[in-house]
Amino acid sequence: MWQCSQHHENREGTKFCAKCGERRIEKVVCSACGTTLEPEDAFCTSCGLKRGGQPVETTSAPPVVVEVAPPTPEPVAAAPAPPPPAPAVSATPPAEPFRFNFGGAVIEASDEPKKLKKSGKGPMTTAMLSFVLFAVLLVIALYLASR
Repeated sequence: MWQCSQHHENREGTKFCAKCGERRIEKVVCSACGTTLEPEDAFCTSCGLKRGGQPVETTSAPPVVVEVAPPTPEPVAAAPAPPPPAPAVSATPPAEPFRFNFGGAVIEASDEPKKLKKSGKGPMTTAMLSFVLFAVLLVIALYLASR
């Protein structure tokens, strides 16, 4: 005898419930580890063995729920206080910037970083503009190559 999900008793060998018409789905058990598999599974979901077990009746037992307690955090030792920052002392005066003239363009390099003006554009806007520029250049190159 087997029971459908509505708990109707049915004879062995029947494919549908006589009371509600529910289809009986036979499941397969893995021959290696005993895990119950779905009919469409070609491999065991637990051990990975190719399906080769025998069909068994489906049961309407509720699924087993295992509750796992979260790990208890271990006490963390307090980190030592960082040392006070050393005063900034410059031993050497800043070097003169290096200038290089290349075809009318002046390249200037120095040890001190320059402060850049804030343009108000975010990184996403800059990326989009770069992509559009690249796409335009690619279209022009393809056009010129096809001529």
